Amino acid sequence: MMRTITITIALLLAGLLVACESSSNDSGGGDSGLITVTLPYSGGGWFRLQVFVDGVDGEPEFDTGCLLNEASTFELTLLSPGDGRTILFEAFDASSCEADSRVAIGLRGDVTISEEEPGRYFIPVYDEGASTALPEGLNISSSAAVAVDFCTEGESCDVVEGAVGVCRKLPSGDGVKLQHWCVPTCTTDAECTGLHVRSTCDTVAGWCMLNHPFPLNMSSARALGHAVQAENGDVVLMGGFSREDGDWLVADDWSFERFNAATGLFDTMRIHLPDYPGHGLTGLASLGSGKVAYVGGVKSVRLDVSGSGQDLGLDFAGLNEEADNLSGKVLLFNTSDGSGTVTSGALDPVAMPTVLSHSEGTLLIIGGWIDDGGTMIRSNAVHRCTYDEEDRVDCSSLTALSAGRAGAAALCLGTDGCDQVLVIGGNDASGAVAEIIVPGDESAQPVELSADELPGAISWPGLCGDDLVSGSGSAGGVGPLDAVTLDVISGNLTVTALADEGGYGANLGSAVAPAADGSCYIAGGLRANGGLSDQVVHAVDGGLEPQAYDLKSGRFGASSAVISSGPLAGSVLITGGLRLSNDGERAVMVHGAELLRP
Repeated sequence: MMRTITITIALLLAGLLVACESSSNDSGGGDSGLITVTLPYSGGGWFRLQVFVDGVDGEPEFDTGCLLNEASTFELTLLSPGDGRTILFEAFDASSCEADSRVAIGLRGDVTISEEEPGRYFIPVYDEGASTALPEGLNISSSAAVAVDFCTEGESCDVVEGAVGVCRKLPSGDGVKLQHWCVPTCTTDAECTGLHVRSTCDTVAGWCMLNHPFPLNMSSARALGHAVQAENGDVVLMGGFSREDGDWLVADDWSFERFNAATGLFDTMRIHLPDYPGHGLTGLASLGSGKVAYVGGVKSVRLDVSGSGQDLGLDFAGLNEEADNLSGKVLLFNTSDGSGTVTSGALDPVAMPTVLSHSEGTLLIIGGWIDDGGTMIRSNAVHRCTYDEEDRVDCSSLTALSAGRAGAAALCLGTDGCDQVLVIGGNDASGAVAEIIVPGDESAQPVELSADELPGAISWPGLCGDDLVSGSGSAGGVGPLDAVTLDVISGNLTVTALADEGGYGANLGSAVAPAADGSCYIAGGLRANGGLSDQVVHAVDGGLEPQAYDLKSGRFGASSAVISSGPLAGSVLITGGLRLSNDGERAVMVHGAELLRP
């Protein structure tokens, strides 16, 4: 379950949920600041809290050492004023407070310590060995609540000096005794923006709410986009649809942001390209040195849902209903600094292309959905694209696949270079499930491949190295598909089933996050029986581990990546995605992110 730490500077509003962003200003001078820390955490018997000036790699300015968790409020004095502080909280189930006894960790950077004005922060704490949902739907009316000696329940606080809103009788700091509070109320969104610029009014309850508490969670919903690991260990979220408009999923104008591994917070990444709108259903490939290729996509889509259970069908509709909805642009994006270069007209507009880094300065763009005289079809085109030192892209036709494909998977064969490429899935039932192309020989024809262990069509295939670990054994919906290892021996496709004691199989629309050791974490997806998976399965060499982790919210079409630096290194960030509506007739967005501590 989500644990919270609420800290305020010089003023503690215990017993109420505290808003997530600081309201403090930079210190105007002086020798020291005061932080009062409330730790309503019951998961471990001992804890340690440290405050760092220059990030957690340095020596802490303050360190509690290993303390028994007997109290809920502590005063930390003689802290130097300033901004950019980092707070690290750890809970343990042994008095040694050694790393192997840690049961939870909390991180919050960008903390300001000031003598003059109180600051309020929300620090999420993540349980070890579990997935924790990042904060959503915070009640921030409480952040401006004022404790008073007495007021009449339900009456206006206008007569109370320095207070606004309505009188409430709520728990005090010890969580037992009741205390009178003057709590701001609202009837319109405009009355809430003074508390937080993103807050809106829950007109039924009369509270100001922060439904997307950025930077503690993503700045908006996100589905059918990408997450990639940056060179410095951050996770960069790229594209995807960010809101619903009736039956449509719509991408906002900008949807790139990152999870900062050093602070535990999200921040937006803008590369100052106002003519480049957001897209979902793009193709993506990592090119090395922190650079990724981000190709094609659409501004909006209607995801039609039909049937139920094992007959559940999904169809991307409306891709060409609006002019310029499809994109033919190629963006080369640097995850380290958020810079990028867009090449327009490099391709015909396309959605769900497969992108593969082939060799230094070269990438392949394979298939995708294209508009053929008003009808959307799976493309059989393969383009070779080169990029120069300024990241300008030039594409030319390489070959034609034996079958049209959209959302296929591709991998280089062999251990030395990429002379041959295996392309699998993304086809309809009339084409071969896989084929080999030879990028270095333009005269070579694709070689069609099949295997008795595979269905005739695979939708949304996802790879972990050479292992096929997600997808569906159907061209347009859910269908049974085993997790297998793929190989080509003497021109034949060889399939070896992965060990799967848990019976997980492969799911449609799972998010696959590769780890540094070659394993992968596979999150969510739609099962072959039409059910929504709320599990994360760890794929290791030779099979799927029997014990899965539980998500707080099941989802498909999410994106995920492993955080590789800072106190949260090794954690899996799982962002956004979709679920089916209660009536099963449409896909709706899952708004928040989760963080798994394996």
